[in-house]
Amino acid sequence: MKLPPNIKPYPFFWKKIKFLNRIGGDAIYPFIFLRNDIFNDLKSSSPNPLSIALLEHELLHLKRQKEQGPLVFSLKYIFSSRYRIKEELLAYKRQAEILKKYNKEFDKKVIAKNLSSWMYLWAISYNEALKLLS
Repeated sequence: MKLPPNIKPYPFFWKKIKFLNRIGGDAIYPFIFLRNDIFNDLKSSSPNPLSIALLEHELLHLKRQKEQGPLVFSLKYIFSSRYRIKEELLAYKRQAEILKKYNKEFDKKVIAKNLSSWMYLWAISYNEALKLLS
């Protein structure tokens, strides 16, 4: 798949921060940064549907950042747990749609675990996240 120039692998220093290596991607307007394995998979002739779904998740974040303005989006995302969860649920819904298109499973339990973790600044409980994903 041909990727636009604003989609890049994580920079060198990002890879050195151990707890950030678990994250698959980040949309930081106007870029999307991806883990090397995902980036390389997407550049291949037949990318894994999981990688495509993750890219679509990040593309939705990028679109929302552009619509709202990157600074406004970022401040609301950082300081409002309600806003952060709303944005993530929109992006995960898009990711689920892509996975469904490829007849792949969208693991709600794993996503709920992520949403209730440090990755999203403990913005929601596991049970609440699971309920919202259902």
